[in-house]
Amino acid sequence: MHEVMQEGTFLFNDQHSEEIGCYIRERRKKIKGKRIVEMKEVHGKNKLVPIDKGYYTNSTLSLSCFCLVPSYDDLYFIENEVSAFLDTAGEYVSFTPFYDPHYIYEVINNNEISFEGTRGSKLAVPFSFELSVAPFKYRKTGLDPQTFFEAFELENPEKYYSEPYMKIYGYGDITVYVNGVPFVLTAVDQFIEIDSDSDILEVYKESDGVITNQNHKMVSADFPFFSPGWNVVEWKGNVEKIELKGRWRARA
Repeated sequence: MHEVMQEGTFLFNDQHSEEIGCYIRERRKKIKGKRIVEMKEVHGKNKLVPIDKGYYTNSTLSLSCFCLVPSYDDLYFIENEVSAFLDTAGEYVSFTPFYDPHYIYEVINNNEISFEGTRGSKLAVPFSFELSVAPFKYRKTGLDPQTFFEAFELENPEKYYSEPYMKIYGYGDITVYVNGVPFVLTAVDQFIEIDSDSDILEVYKESDGVITNQNHKMVSADFPFFSPGWNVVEWKGNVEKIELKGRWRARA
């Protein structure tokens, strides 16, 4: 079970907004990212022909928030706290708002934070900022690891295919079948890890913080993925167990 979030709160880079007394006042407009499709003229065709690039752009999310401070003397202090809290240093960080508590977004804050004075007897300090949001958000339950000791069925509850992480414990030549599609590995020694994230696409082993590349042991051309709905996972070879994260995802 995942935590029920209080109205107005949010998690940002694994820190809770309540820790510095900050809350979302208003969720402003969100500009949805789009799938990139190039429209081309083709000789002999009376209409433009779509060339699907197979990826999406980021969306933009504007948030209006406030922080509670005990006195005017704390104004500059809280502005510094908020600025540090929302500084993503040019990298994607996790974000979960109270209005969508079951998902984790990947966001970058690459714009200035606008502070707008104070309001009310409790000294609520209003501020607003804008986030660049990666095209997909991830269901929290899909990030929880699961372990299987024999062939199994696994449901992808989202409408988009997922790019899972798998850790296969076993020895020798191993073939894992996802919905009948083989993923072939050779000379596995104790365990091997497969990351199907399209930004990573690596086969490796991590032991005591040391990562060893194992891409040469992957014979298949493509990495495994889980289709929407039920997926059947089977294997051939000396496999003790498979640990995985489904990474169920939806459009952000």
